[in-house]
Amino acid sequence: MTPIPHSVTPPPLLASSVLRPQPSTDLAVCVPSPQFYAHALPAARLKVSPRADGRSFDPWLSANYAPAMRINNGSNPAHARAQPARLKEDALKPARRPSSLMDTTGVERRRRFEVLATESAIANTHLHFFRGLWNARSAYSRELSEAKDFWDYTFSAHIEMALLQLCRIYDTHEDGINLLTLLLQTKKIVRRQLQNSALQKFDEDLQTVQRKSPDPLVAKLRYWRNNIIAHYNCRIALTGRNDVWKENPWDNLDEIQMLIDRSFEMLDRYGCTHGQQTIQKKLAEGQDGFQNVLHALRWATPRGATT
Repeated sequence: MTPIPHSVTPPPLLASSVLRPQPSTDLAVCVPSPQFYAHALPAARLKVSPRADGRSFDPWLSANYAPAMRINNGSNPAHARAQPARLKEDALKPARRPSSLMDTTGVERRRRFEVLATESAIANTHLHFFRGLWNARSAYSRELSEAKDFWDYTFSAHIEMALLQLCRIYDTHEDGINLLTLLLQTKKIVRRQLQNSALQKFDEDLQTVQRKSPDPLVAKLRYWRNNIIAHYNCRIALTGRNDVWKENPWDNLDEIQMLIDRSFEMLDRYGCTHGQQTIQKKLAEGQDGFQNVLHALRWATPRGATT
């Protein structure tokens, strides 16, 4: 690496780590020990010691394991005669999946609020990273152009993940954890605790997340979910997405932010009915980490350097 001119002063946090890399003191913690791999290997590949009771014991393993199973005549089950197959009507019936609309305990309902709050925060963080990197294009054009494909995929990944998280939040499946099932579960409690304008607002929110939502943003999100994000429509795949983008564009990031903010508002508004006074943070703790990445790229490849 070409030395940086003395006239350039690197940021204090990056000077030692990027320009003069040092061995990490935490490396030993991250590298798995031989014992870790021994526990991960199948028992048949490890040396074993016989025991008096016929079982095998290996010092690497935390528990004993039995030898290969045998049937009465001493042969392996794979060599035994096949048993007649069960009739279809005799087969065990799988248990029906529990629906999210079934009555749940208060602890489970609070947990559902927490899950949706986390999903909303993930969507918000991905959109935040996209905005930050997008706004830094001009200032870091040289650094980004050196790995154009990588940054193009990074931009796409952040915006697509934000939309994917929102598709889960605004989903309508009765077995899912989404705003619709959450509001339907809280409907009885809300009607007992809220009055007048607050109750009217609840009805508006419930209408917004219904399967046939009158809200244009929710309808557009579900159109993308059903035709591109979750299921790739054959016609769109063969003809291209240009028509979809013209009819349902996401060129305004404020629309995506509005869907995220609505989710947070509903969780805040009705979380108190289940003792959920506060929700999780709306952004990841390392929300400014993308700036450190851009700074590191600039100081790692100074202007005028040759390779």
